[in-house]
Amino acid sequence: MTPGVGLAELEQAIEAVDTIIKLRNDGRASFDASADRRWALAFLWVNVGSALKQFCRLRGIEQGSPFPGPIRMRDRLCYRAPSTVSSRILWDTCVYDAGPLAVLLRASKLLSVESAVPAPQQVQKSPANAWKAKRPGPFLNWRGTMTTG
Repeated sequence: MTPGVGLAELEQAIEAVDTIIKLRNDGRASFDASADRRWALAFLWVNVGSALKQFCRLRGIEQGSPFPGPIRMRDRLCYRAPSTVSSRILWDTCVYDAGPLAVLLRASKLLSVESAVPAPQQVQKSPANAWKAKRPGPFLNWRGTMTTG
């Protein structure tokens, strides 16, 4: 797998979640007053789930393992009749899940970007200080007691 694979999908998901948060911040009255707003939020959740599903495919991750909620939400919104979409569940998802998901996606992106940066090369020890590599000195073992190399 090439490092950095799936970054575009994470960006897409982050952008959609940010839009969900902006629309959510307009309040419940705006949500209830406009069927277009409800459909827009449903469409945005479909985008989030689709982007994360594709991210999992590209990274070779078992489907849905890091992001099961958004992917299940996407599947429900895509494959069920529109009349079965609950406004209450859609609103609650926007209120309770969008913020934590945005944090998780940004952390995932940061980790993906860091994995795309090659690790620094190991510095070769010269024979003069090669003994330091063999005997690291005192350190804590798994019991928390001090030991030597």
